[in-house]
Amino acid sequence: MSKGFKRKECLHGMCLIEGFVMGSIALLGFLLTALVAVRPVDGAILYGCGTFAIGPSEFQCKSFAFSPAFSSADVTAGIHVQISLYMTDLPGPTYEPAVGWVENVTPSGFTSCVETSAEITSTRAVTLQWMAFAGNPENGLAGTAVVPLFTAGTECVDVDFIGVKFSKPPHVFVTAVHIDPLSNSHDAASVWAEGATRYDFKICLRELKNFDGVHQNIKVDWLALKGIPSGWAVPIGTSVTLPNTEDLTASTSYSFCKDVTFSNEFYATPVLITTAHHTTNLQTNPKAISPDNNAITEWIESVNKTGFKVCMKDIQPFDGHHDPVDIEYLAIGNLDPCIEVTCDFFAVCQAFGPKDARCICPHNCATYENQRCGEDNVTYTNECTHQKAMCDQTQTIGIRHMGPCFPFILHRGRVLLTLDTTDVQCNTVPYAAPTFLPHYHVHVQASINYYSHAPSSPYIHDAAVVWAENVGLTNFTVCALKAGRTDRATPDGGNTYIDYIAYQGSPAGAVAGEESMENWWDGTYCKSVTLPSGKFSSKPYIITSAQHAVIGQKHDAATTWVEDVTTSSFRICLREMQNFDGLHSSISVNWMAYETLPSTFLAEKRTLAFPNLGLPLAADNNAFCQVMALNGNYTSPPTMIVTSGHSTSQGVIPEYNSIASWVEVIKYSKPRKDI
Repeated sequence: MSKGFKRKECLHGMCLIEGFVMGSIALLGFLLTALVAVRPVDGAILYGCGTFAIGPSEFQCKSFAFSPAFSSADVTAGIHVQISLYMTDLPGPTYEPAVGWVENVTPSGFTSCVETSAEITSTRAVTLQWMAFAGNPENGLAGTAVVPLFTAGTECVDVDFIGVKFSKPPHVFVTAVHIDPLSNSHDAASVWAEGATRYDFKICLRELKNFDGVHQNIKVDWLALKGIPSGWAVPIGTSVTLPNTEDLTASTSYSFCKDVTFSNEFYATPVLITTAHHTTNLQTNPKAISPDNNAITEWIESVNKTGFKVCMKDIQPFDGHHDPVDIEYLAIGNLDPCIEVTCDFFAVCQAFGPKDARCICPHNCATYENQRCGEDNVTYTNECTHQKAMCDQTQTIGIRHMGPCFPFILHRGRVLLTLDTTDVQCNTVPYAAPTFLPHYHVHVQASINYYSHAPSSPYIHDAAVVWAENVGLTNFTVCALKAGRTDRATPDGGNTYIDYIAYQGSPAGAVAGEESMENWWDGTYCKSVTLPSGKFSSKPYIITSAQHAVIGQKHDAATTWVEDVTTSSFRICLREMQNFDGLHSSISVNWMAYETLPSTFLAEKRTLAFPNLGLPLAADNNAFCQVMALNGNYTSPPTMIVTSGHSTSQGVIPEYNSIASWVEVIKYSKPRKDI
């Protein structure tokens, strides 16, 4: 947790973190003036940020205010400002550096200027991040170095650490300060640190544009730290090394970049202060590049609560030797107050403010049914609702068994529809006893089955789709629509059987759910479904069936299949039967995923692969057909529920696809049982 915080454990409810943090978060954004923090006591820092909208002129200055202002004593001690640049161009990465500097520092604020290096054809957003403090910090030293007049190339200044002994080379930060003339883009320069030791270091500047005139009246504000001062709101400060050995590519505009993950997550996006640090040591690196022949510019490419990407460029040939560079950084802000909070009874810590951490019971549980019967004789929909009950009651509730507490009820059957027209056909299907219980969801799965036409007939039917409507506790309505124009005479007069199962809850070992599909206008619509973590050890079987809330609407008829099934997720896809058939709304898909099913199902589960490598046969009505042997010993035609599964790894994405599956014929008498 942030410095000054005390750890406090809590049950669900409010947990206020005791203590304080110097300052408050300044959020990144497109700001005309800087956001600043409150400085409650001496020795703390102010920090903030502001965004420059830089046009083709490539140069802009802005004023930033200190709130509260520094005191006269602070002025005597010396007011120091450090800055860094964050390239906030959106939506894509920028990978183009800029340089910034400070001017006219007063007790009430300062001015900062930014000059970009790349050609700008439209407005470019660059966010300046800054921190300000007075005097010498605890665990460190601060000062100002005067840069002598120079006219071209690189100029370096030696800085000795006077009055402070460092046990090892400190972290060093540098920022240029222009005295006179002000708002002068010709003095724009890259600034970096060279060769920091326990006793001294160098500050180097390289003009941004070659032969850009006389550079004078420039100072550099510097900060050297061996540790984070206790009064600063800087929970994370360290360095990261860019080895710069990889091949440079155009994708990063020939920049070296590195992703950095914070050791702890912040409550909000922090302010970052960075400085590039280079070492020229010919003994350890015979190819080391002298600062006289170099220019180093670093910047922040992206930043969020968990980390950032830092990039840098030097002026060496892109395919030549590049020295490693350390990026020193300070991450300023409040850490997530939940970092060290422990919650009981499955509550989860949630931050409501930089110092306000609360243990909250689960409240956004998934809707899928992976039921379990609790020792309190309550059926819990899934693990999350079970944990929520324990959290709400602050007590442990054991599991009696998986599955619902009530007996699992399964209805199955077959209903006849006559699909001899291009219109939708529907029929109401009553359930046999026992009826379903109130307050629990009823799932219906249905499939097309032409089992009764003569097995010896070579006729293969046209594709058709089926869906359920008005699903209730005592009955449901089943509807189907045939594809095509019904211009082929069928040997069975259009008789189409719909096999169905209706059940409540989820059988032990299975997961069931109903996914509401978003409104869509045409083509294919897919939705991802996440399965319970660790539920399945291998890719599960999945069956699906559509359910419509708009009654008897043939324009909503759609093929339904699953895509990309894994142990943890799958996608449900629907494709309208007729292209450009209007708005499709209020459609859901019932699904069940399982590896094994309980014996009450009296079912066998199978997967039949359709490689579809060649063209479909005209004799099969241009459909792909296969024969599959059944394992069960059936005395009557079994209920057949089938769902197609496809993988995008096979080449065709669902947006360009539509898949329908059905059972053409069943032979169930011994010894051969085929479909």
